[in-house]
Amino acid sequence: MNVSIDYLLDDGETLDEMVMREPYNLSEYGKGLKSSKKNRVIRDKFPNAEIYSLLAYQKLTKGEKIVDNALGFFTDAPFGMPEFLNYLKNNDKRFYLVEKDGKQFFVTVTDEFIETRQLANRIDSKKFEIGNWKFKKTGKI
Repeated sequence: MNVSIDYLLDDGETLDEMVMREPYNLSEYGKGLKSSKKNRVIRDKFPNAEIYSLLAYQKLTKGEKIVDNALGFFTDAPFGMPEFLNYLKNNDKRFYLVEKDGKQFFVTVTDEFIETRQLANRIDSKKFEIGNWKFKKTGKI
């Protein structure tokens, strides 16, 4: 049906309904770390734009917070285990905020796809939230 979940569940979020998902080949972007290759991918896709790299944290659900506290209090496991597991689960994703021609785009680059969404509302703050994710601008690339 080619309709994103974000579009169906839109309740005042900053994402717009336009989502473009394009496959690409990561090995075509030279040698080096995956993060460096993904930076090249985004620069290639948006050559004349301001591109900001984003640090992403997935917000914990209530159940994950309870498990985190229980593990920390009743075992030798350190606090923050669910956050660490979410980090490992989403380690292949890189997030970017792109500004081009007065428009802003939220871009996710995985090992196989570039997913681009035009933002409905402008984001000017250094920290922001979209869905169950928290983001922080880490600088221009």
